[in-house]
Amino acid sequence: MTSNGNLGLGLTTPGTTLDVNGAITNREIAVAVAGNAVIIPANVSLVQLTGAATGAVAISAPAAPNHGQRLIVFNNTTGGFGATLNGITIPNDKVLEFVFSNSSWRSTDGGAAGTTPVNIYTADGTLASNRTVIQGANTLAFTGTQTNAFSVDGNTLSVDATNDRVGVGTTTPTNKLVVAGTNAQPSALGTANTNATLRIDGNTSHALDLGTYTNAPFGSYISSQNKASVISLPLVLNPVGGNVGVATSTPQRALHVNGGLQVTNEINVGGNASTAGSAGTAGQVLKSNGPGAAPSWQTLAGVPNATGTVIAVNGQFIVAQEISVQMTSDFTIPGNTLAMPVGNLTNEIIDNENLFTGSSTSNSFKVSADGIYLVTMNVQLWVNSPTGGK
Repeated sequence: MTSNGNLGLGLTTPGTTLDVNGAITNREIAVAVAGNAVIIPANVSLVQLTGAATGAVAISAPAAPNHGQRLIVFNNTTGGFGATLNGITIPNDKVLEFVFSNSSWRSTDGGAAGTTPVNIYTADGTLASNRTVIQGANTLAFTGTQTNAFSVDGNTLSVDATNDRVGVGTTTPTNKLVVAGTNAQPSALGTANTNATLRIDGNTSHALDLGTYTNAPFGSYISSQNKASVISLPLVLNPVGGNVGVATSTPQRALHVNGGLQVTNEINVGGNASTAGSAGTAGQVLKSNGPGAAPSWQTLAGVPNATGTVIAVNGQFIVAQEISVQMTSDFTIPGNTLAMPVGNLTNEIIDNENLFTGSSTSNSFKVSADGIYLVTMNVQLWVNSPTGGK
């Protein structure tokens, strides 16, 4: 002890009234519960509650002779029940420290919950400010068994731990990943925030949008969206190779359509990665150029371009020039006339190349190409001669 009244244990220059250079041991006192109640003896610092409890244990403790006196209580009773001192519950198998202050024993940890900490594991709460979890090399894992075991803002994000599913926009996902949105028509090019339900976004102005139609015939769509311009962007399938099948799970070629194909615009064949193929010209047909080669548009020789009887000439099919006419009335050739055109051939039945001209006094036709022509006439002649038919 020094002249200023300080007492030192284990040292010669105590700095406070009692300065201990070493550990201080509180001797523990065991107190058994009886009838789910226990009385702590006076002037003890460490108490272990023992015995069997069949309900919540009520603790009584006498007032301390001095304010600031400490009391540590260990609830080691069997039965799993808490023990309460002055409204503060010590859960089973837990330790709680009390300080005698303002004429009462007061817990140094918590309020009505005693040593049960108030955190996300025991109570709801509100963040007082932003929080950051620095994981470093550690992992953060959540395990659960409920269908909506983990969620953010209702159905914004939901984890179905029962079925191992994730829902975005729904708390009841039916598949591994379900993104629930609203049916809507595709947005126009140049629209940044579109009506799509799901977007795979790039870091510039283009994105891949997927959605479901709201208008008949309904269905779904995939769109390569330009977010900043009305210029259309390509949608590429299997850019590094592989076949694509429509209505088939075993496509045999780059594009395999198992069903009908409707084309409402041109068909381009040939070309390459930077040049579109040829659409051909009107009247051409598509010709196969054999395995491994693109087909081509060809003008097929000998294909008839008119209406009529098809004949073969020099190995080519052509439409024969045909003219069939009838007289609309009798035609009279005056006597002593050596030759004259036949008139009244004005009832045209066939003139597939529009090369016949007929009137009441004459007729003529033009052949469209060199060749051999068959001219057939069915006529009924009547001779009116005053000289006896000579």
